Amino acid sequence: LATIPSGSTFNSQVPVRPVVPQVDASPASGNVIRKITAEVLDVYVPNWKSRVHKHITFRGEDFDLDSLEGLLEQRIDLTQLESFDVSKNSLKDLAPVEGRSILLSNIGVMQGARRFQSLKVLKARRNQLTDFEAVLPSLRELDLGYNQLKVIPPMAGMPKLEGLILSHNILVGKWDVLGQLEHLKKLDLSDNKFTFKPSELSGELETLTQLHALVSLRLKDNVFTRVLPEYQSFVLQRLPNLQKLDDLADMEHAVKTADQLKGVKLETYDVITLTRQRVFKNSITDKVETEAESSVPAFSDLSLPLAEVLEDPSVMSKTIKQLVRLCSQIADVGAKEPQ
Repeated sequence: LATIPSGSTFNSQVPVRPVVPQVDASPASGNVIRKITAEVLDVYVPNWKSRVHKHITFRGEDFDLDSLEGLLEQRIDLTQLESFDVSKNSLKDLAPVEGRSILLSNIGVMQGARRFQSLKVLKARRNQLTDFEAVLPSLRELDLGYNQLKVIPPMAGMPKLEGLILSHNILVGKWDVLGQLEHLKKLDLSDNKFTFKPSELSGELETLTQLHALVSLRLKDNVFTRVLPEYQSFVLQRLPNLQKLDDLADMEHAVKTADQLKGVKLETYDVITLTRQRVFKNSITDKVETEAESSVPAFSDLSLPLAEVLEDPSVMSKTIKQLVRLCSQIADVGAKEPQ
């Protein structure tokens, strides 16, 4: 799946990001950019008034966008745009991309599929999105991980989708909208709030059997996976074409393990998981009480920012501030403990 270089806007294969000190929107000004203006485009999208744009990125420590209307208000040609990355901002919606911006409608500005007709890759990770519904007939990859989505977005307007990343949201509900994605190869629903009983999971897996192109699937760290660790075996039984499942390193061994459960129905686990769920809730209560007493950040809290900066060096400044805050919490707890 396509990736977009962070902090750059480019055409063909030549990244360009000139420094224009006299523009207030430039990195030298120290201003965080919250809205796209003509001045911002002058800095980050050279010759934006005359060029055909294939790839545009507004991501990195210079950006903290809270809307995209400003981009479409400019006379910029987006009809040939193939990839658009607005990850790591503060966007509450993607209304101009969806075609439902009231502001743009009121001033008669074209938006939605008419403006993004060639878009193939849309990335909006780590924002504050609560929903998404768009008609983007050319879209191949959609990444809305680390947002606040509550249900899987409607998929009818994106029939050519090959990659769908919805991890780290608060998703609940059914997966039936996914059954329309006959070209889908990669699906990530991990780290959400799906709470299926085993008998219900059986029906959701039946939906996934309609995705004949699916080869990569992530479901780990949902509520149902904690009380039904056997779910991976049942997934592999239903979806024999999978090449990747969660973080399994040895798929061949996992398939052999799944074979041992052949003939066993998911429905038989309904009572078992109820018992496990009660135990799980008790352990969570104990854990919360312990954490309330200590309030010490876990090692994972420190390692996650480091992993992010290795993936994207442009967020170095934000990462340092985050680590300083976490270390201060540790120091504060240590100071309160009796010597």
